[in-house]
Amino acid sequence: MEPHLIGYGDELAVITVSRSAEEPVERLRASAVRATGRPFRFLEATTGSARAAPEVLAIGEDIGYPGAVNRAVHGLDPRVGWVAVAEPDVVWGDGALDALLAAGERWPRAGALAPRLTDPGGGSPGVPLPGRWVADALLAPAWSRAAEPVRCGDGSDAEGPAGLLRGACLLVRRIAFDSVDGFDARYPVPLAERDFTDRLHRAGWLTVAVPGASAVRTGTGAGPAMPLDEQHRLARRYLSERHRGLRQAPRRAMYAALLAARCAALRRT
Repeated sequence: MEPHLIGYGDELAVITVSRSAEEPVERLRASAVRATGRPFRFLEATTGSARAAPEVLAIGEDIGYPGAVNRAVHGLDPRVGWVAVAEPDVVWGDGALDALLAAGERWPRAGALAPRLTDPGGGSPGVPLPGRWVADALLAPAWSRAAEPVRCGDGSDAEGPAGLLRGACLLVRRIAFDSVDGFDARYPVPLAERDFTDRLHRAGWLTVAVPGASAVRTGTGAGPAMPLDEQHRLARRYLSERHRGLRQAPRRAMYAALLAARCAALRRT
């Protein structure tokens, strides 16, 4: 049976990914309790050293945030039909998960839903590097619909379809997650979340901003720095996969030249 044909129940799981046993997740777990009135399974996937606990999935290797989320979702019980994915430094607002679940019922084509995500001061959290890989290279036209402005957190009170939803804090319909094979583990955040949003759209799902639900990101969420050459290699791959064929060759060449120029400029600074 194809994964997207598997039927799931209506239960909820909350997943986070930690990079070591010392990375605190208790605040995230406690906030999830206040964010929903329904029971849920809490699962911490760790790519580093792990403590022994039933709620810990010890992966044992650094496969990255997207790959760790995929592995955690894959192992969930079929009764779980909704998966909340959040970085360890996220604090869910009171009732936020219930608000997202209710919105999911109102939007049956919603593959992923996001709350209004702010920093502790109430502003929009900055996108950690390499979030500016392509924007800095003036490659905005390369993005598909996934690059449309995020409605969540921009001051809008309107619930509805949005563009890019940040992978740091999402509620995902599991059948939609399976239908696009989850995150592409070849890409780190933020390219992985752009790619995931794009593939959901292409598969006919909506990504929905729910400003009536809130969450706070207390840290930067930045992982280890990635070499500049690797950043640009992944950006080139992302753009090339979205502009295939002979007719798109000039555009691919232009993007490659812009990325090379950005790389050279950054090396001089």
